[in-house]
Amino acid sequence: MAAPPPLLKTYNDAFALVERDPYQQNYGPLLRAFRSNNAPPDSDELYFRVASSDTSYPNAFLCVLRDDDGPTYCVVHAVSSYPSVLGQPSKWDELTFGFVGDVVAGSITTVEFPFEAFTIPANYTNVPGSLERAREILDDNPEFNMIGPFPDGDANIQQCRARPFFPLPPRYVNIFLGQRLPIREGFVKFSERLTHGDRRSPDLPRTFRMAPPVHYPED
Repeated sequence: MAAPPPLLKTYNDAFALVERDPYQQNYGPLLRAFRSNNAPPDSDELYFRVASSDTSYPNAFLCVLRDDDGPTYCVVHAVSSYPSVLGQPSKWDELTFGFVGDVVAGSITTVEFPFEAFTIPANYTNVPGSLERAREILDDNPEFNMIGPFPDGDANIQQCRARPFFPLPPRYVNIFLGQRLPIREGFVKFSERLTHGDRRSPDLPRTFRMAPPVHYPED
């Protein structure tokens, strides 16, 4: 008789199990579903799709938080809508929530998932033309935490409009889960895992270098 599956006690455990990855590490379709160019999907439609998604395997989205300590990466995961109960109205009805961090002593931090999570900004931003170019900039400038801004005439750049949140594939969630990583540290860790891992999904490095944490923060 086959051994029972391991008992998962944390989200770190869940995301670490390769055999549970519903995408089998082929993340192209996931990332293209949230693209912000080439006839991008409607932001409201994406939001409602995420809010009603299957919770048997947690989703995860990467964003950037900005406060007095500077910009940092943050993962919001297991995003879903609060279940309404017929005849029992609640102030949580129609709202969507996600988790930040991991389970500690049976508890986890819950946050409201913003309706504007996937809204495409009106203005374009200049970003590095390749993941290698972004790493080169960080390696040559150890004092940098962010990458950019880039003038229009800079070499090897690309213009894009990125959604505030973008889907983070399971293979990379544990880089960021349970901590707020400075942009430099998170970007380097992510790119190194890509370098030493597989690149079967070319959409991944393309999406990551266009993500809002890579851009110069907008005031």
